[in-house]
Amino acid sequence: MTINFKSIVAVAIAAALIAGCKAKVQPATPSNSPSVTDGSTFNDTNVTPGTVNWQTDIEAAKKLSAENGKPIFALFTGQSWCPPCMMLEKEVLNSTEFSDFITENTVPAKFVIPADWHRNNANVKLIAKYMGQQCYVPCIYLLDANGTIITQYELQQDSYVPKNFVAGLKTIIDKIQASKSVAQDTTAL
Repeated sequence: MTINFKSIVAVAIAAALIAGCKAKVQPATPSNSPSVTDGSTFNDTNVTPGTVNWQTDIEAAKKLSAENGKPIFALFTGQSWCPPCMMLEKEVLNSTEFSDFITENTVPAKFVIPADWHRNNANVKLIAKYMGQQCYVPCIYLLDANGTIITQYELQQDSYVPKNFVAGLKTIIDKIQASKSVAQDTTAL
């Protein structure tokens, strides 16, 4: 019996899907890391209810975050191959409750990880930077304007209900804002 690389990869992918996408995405090597940016822009005046105008360029997201003082909601998703990612997309990300909250309180950024991410992905450097942090897809971080991780949003069983997702995210954002206020009060002394 001959076992080839493609068979091993197919079995690994199937196991990851069965396990609920808990396979950790390993960072790529610098030799196969293409550019991170794609030149997209964000304009929150064009957002319609139930949709989010996702930022896909980390540098542009950082610039917007610096301008408006909002944290970056950075979502790493395997939306075309990961069942929990697909469920999050369908149940939460497409809801009006989520889109209204996320657009008002954050700079929303989505980084799609294709099934063959290691061969063909403009976000390989981002994956290497953030996904090497013990995070599995779907993976959500709140970042500051420098792209530094403030915290990870941990999905729970009830996170796939829009009101629960938003409530959990609101709690985190409120804590971030409170810590900013304390820091500003301290520097004023």
